[in-house]
Amino acid sequence: GYKVLVSLDFGTTNLAELELARSYKMKTVVIDHHYVGEIENNADIFINPWDDESVFGGGRLCTSGLTYIILDSYKPLRQRQAAFPSDELLALATLGTICDVVPLEGLNRCLAKKGLLALAQSKSPGIRALREICDIEDVLSYDVAFRIGPAINAAGRMKTGDLAFKLLTATNSEMAYKIAGQLIDLNEERKSEVLRILETAETTVFKKDELPDGIVVWAEEFSIGVVGIVAQRLVERFRKPAAVFGKTLDGAFGGSLRTVEGVSIINILNELRPILIRGGGHAMAGGCLVRPEDMEEFARAFDAKCKEKIGTKIFEPAFDADLEIRLDDISVELVQGLRALEPFGAANPVPRFLLRNLKIGDIKRLRDEHLFLTVSNGELVYPAVLWRLRNHEHIQIGDTVDTTCTPYINKQGKVQLSVEGIRKKT
Repeated sequence: GYKVLVSLDFGTTNLAELELARSYKMKTVVIDHHYVGEIENNADIFINPWDDESVFGGGRLCTSGLTYIILDSYKPLRQRQAAFPSDELLALATLGTICDVVPLEGLNRCLAKKGLLALAQSKSPGIRALREICDIEDVLSYDVAFRIGPAINAAGRMKTGDLAFKLLTATNSEMAYKIAGQLIDLNEERKSEVLRILETAETTVFKKDELPDGIVVWAEEFSIGVVGIVAQRLVERFRKPAAVFGKTLDGAFGGSLRTVEGVSIINILNELRPILIRGGGHAMAGGCLVRPEDMEEFARAFDAKCKEKIGTKIFEPAFDADLEIRLDDISVELVQGLRALEPFGAANPVPRFLLRNLKIGDIKRLRDEHLFLTVSNGELVYPAVLWRLRNHEHIQIGDTVDTTCTPYINKQGKVQLSVEGIRKKT
């Protein structure tokens, strides 16, 4: 039988499962980056950047980064990994580092900076197939976070993670292209499922007498694979911590939790542990299992804990910028110059500019997911997108607005504005 159990990206709080493995005389290895707290993990080898004894202090590295460093540093393993040279491992580590939204500072930034180049030069049939289907030339952090990453993750969210594994370990282009195509299709299904659940969740919230400080929505038919995305959308929509649950195969409700800056999910889960079957995570996100008969109690307790921690704070949509510029300052050259600051992500956000006194010339839905509009200073007209926002009740055609935004180059090679904040002039 098996002699070693290796747990990646979970295991920090799975003490019962680890003890079961030990009862079968198995050695256990846990490589994880989720919050440790007061837990004394019982694995034979426990590697977690939150652990006080870890050389990777500060809780910065994600599991992909940790695994890369271990594989690249341990010579006996390096000699046995001819199928995955160091640069290919770095490319995979970068996918995880950017998609897991860890702070791109220090070692993470070094990994991501070099890893984006490794992705662009990767000989992996799977990565090359995804890049070609998605029409990606130079690989930027945006491409990883919003194109390559979601396609790979769609396998586990909508079907089975085996499909992503087969793509990344494919040895010939024909098979890689076939699997990559399937992942792109699954990602489109994922988007539709997110919209369906989001509409139900928003309707549930709007039916409440008042907006709770901690939003909790659950239904048996909610797909477990996408509840985390829906929770994040609810946070963006209502500026409150949110938990979304679907029914698991064993009958419990499995939830994903997301939050606003300053309200720690892992602290709340630790305080609610008597209600949970189990739970874990970190400051900004977490997951838990709750018995069906305890969901109402969990919803009340989660709201109460959020209310206690939020107090009188009001979380308004951000309207800050790095620099005020004019519309005629924007150009392809400006966008290309900003790439010198890559990689962008957590702790190193893409530069944001303030543009004043623009007139809205057009507003329409884009694929029923986003809001498309045009803005003008009277001479120049630029297209702009409010991502993941299907309507905006405070703006209309003809309004004069100030906006915070980031310029980028669209698929047609033209400059377009990604709008973060928009305010009507009064």
